[in-house]
Amino acid sequence: MIRQFMLGYAGNLVFYPPEGLPDGNVSLSLFTKEGEAWGDNVNPITLTVDTATEDMTAQSEIGSDVLTVASVSGFVVGKRYLVVLDDGYWFEVKLRAVGTTTLTLDEGVPVVVPVGAAIKGWSFTHALTALELDVVRRDIKALYVYAVGGESIQHIERFDCVREPFRIAITVKHIREKAADFADFAGASQRWKSYVDGAHSEVDEIIRAHGIYPDRIQNREALRSALVNSILVKFHAPSQNPMAEVYRGAMNDCIQRALTQNNAYDANDSGTSSDDDGETSRIPGGRTFMFI
Repeated sequence: MIRQFMLGYAGNLVFYPPEGLPDGNVSLSLFTKEGEAWGDNVNPITLTVDTATEDMTAQSEIGSDVLTVASVSGFVVGKRYLVVLDDGYWFEVKLRAVGTTTLTLDEGVPVVVPVGAAIKGWSFTHALTALELDVVRRDIKALYVYAVGGESIQHIERFDCVREPFRIAITVKHIREKAADFADFAGASQRWKSYVDGAHSEVDEIIRAHGIYPDRIQNREALRSALVNSILVKFHAPSQNPMAEVYRGAMNDCIQRALTQNNAYDANDSGTSSDDDGETSRIPGGRTFMFI
């Protein structure tokens, strides 16, 4: 899913090298989709790695979602980190909560994490100013150049600056409105939150396949309902519960409703924006679907 920033507000562009921790710093260059340099900085920009690192002070068994460390200084809820074992094996985790000496993950660890294993930050962050994000613009290209194990790597990601990013808040209340028995099958677990990103990606992909930018749709409640049903699909699908298909059908119905109802951004479905940013709701070259 393409990262989106809100028009006129500062934000952080965060990069997690998929190959693991680079050998040194990362260089970042920013370009418009036309290939021109973008932003207030001169390309390339040097980024330094997140320095948060701690060793485990207690063993965590397979499936445990808690890591125990001496200090939680520098660790941030919502960010991702690497857990590195003594044999060099590593895996990614995302923090759901930070305690006094504990780090709670959004899902259980896949292997035993012994005392002495390390949890390390490996993200690189570039601060985007409000002045840089003062014009609606799509497909800004971020080119990262770095090395891992002595091998040079180039990685490209894209992001948008839009009026209203496609990022909708989901709470337990919203889920219970769709699934009255949510407490029965989920208990007190907060792991449903680990499905929120995946739900946004799924709904985003489906809507873009219909040639529409998801962030341009005003009917946010229909989009929220689609996201909640996607989360419920992800809850039930691993156990092959037939309710997964019920929720999938409900998700598709919500997306259809969001796409076919008129909205303030594209009221006459002509592709002409009713906002003053001069942008169309339709993706250039995108396909148009008719619902019957």
